[in-house]
Amino acid sequence: MKMKIFTLSFLPLLLCLIAGCSDSDYSSSETDSFELTPDAVNKGPIKAKVSLANKSISILEKQRLVLEIEAPIGIQLNYPSLEERLEDFRQVPWRSDEIEEANNLQQIKKYFAFELFESGEQIVPPFEIKYTSGSGENRLEGSLKTPMLKFHITAIDDPSLLNTPLEPPTDIMRPKPPPYLKIIALSLGGILIVILAIFLLDYYQKQKTAPPPPPPPAHHLAYAEIKALVKKREEDNMDGETFVAEISNILRRYIERRFQVRAYEQTTEEFLHQLLSSKGALTNFRDVLQQFLEFTDLVKFAAQNVKEEDVQQGFDFLKDFIEKTKLMGGAT
Repeated sequence: MKMKIFTLSFLPLLLCLIAGCSDSDYSSSETDSFELTPDAVNKGPIKAKVSLANKSISILEKQRLVLEIEAPIGIQLNYPSLEERLEDFRQVPWRSDEIEEANNLQQIKKYFAFELFESGEQIVPPFEIKYTSGSGENRLEGSLKTPMLKFHITAIDDPSLLNTPLEPPTDIMRPKPPPYLKIIALSLGGILIVILAIFLLDYYQKQKTAPPPPPPPAHHLAYAEIKALVKKREEDNMDGETFVAEISNILRRYIERRFQVRAYEQTTEEFLHQLLSSKGALTNFRDVLQQFLEFTDLVKFAAQNVKEEDVQQGFDFLKDFIEKTKLMGGAT
């Protein structure tokens, strides 16, 4: 009898503990660890909150953002996509959006991950969320905006990071290239040299006696080309093989501008032979450049399929190489 009374008196306490734990789990969120979490914005029946994972990241890291919206069921919501609000960033896969309905409320969570190509202070502009419900005289409509968020992208200045080995994708088997490809490449290179010589001759004949302004830094030009390439891929649905080939062209142009090496007009074999016979600043990068350029040649000339993770790895290699070499002195 005493045991039964003790059990009945203990049961409400046990139920309270279980309910408390359940509520705690429900209120927790993956954004609790985020560093930028402004208070939610309320307007009418709508509540919205935007959270940013980090106040500061390096140029090689990816930023994460979560947009949370809560509204009564039946309210029609219209919110912008990441591309509409963050056109200067490149979106990368993270996780799928979530939509839940409970207690007559719809709860929407949109997950974004993105990266940028230049260091400095960056701004996430406000998200405008429009809502409508009802019709006629009972029609309700309005909008609210989330606060603007700022974060910082730092350049790589840690020697331990600058000295880490570069890792280009290498999991594609190398077939023997057809002999005519070298002939075609040399012919095209010769034609390009002739055209370039004619153009330069005509250009310098038309120039005034005043010296031309200095060209912009090579890494600025490379980052501009990367940004244009990413935008073109998203607009034209560019396939991975074409994207990898364009990455290779940007790398060659950057090396040519930065180190005064004829990387763009030479075949991979000729360029690597030049590095082997030199003792300049690029000598330490010869092995990883060989792996990367052979990988891109396979994609361009051998019609090899390329996986999306290899595309991303090649893209990260390009950014990493530019970041590690943009302040180096000397030519090859």
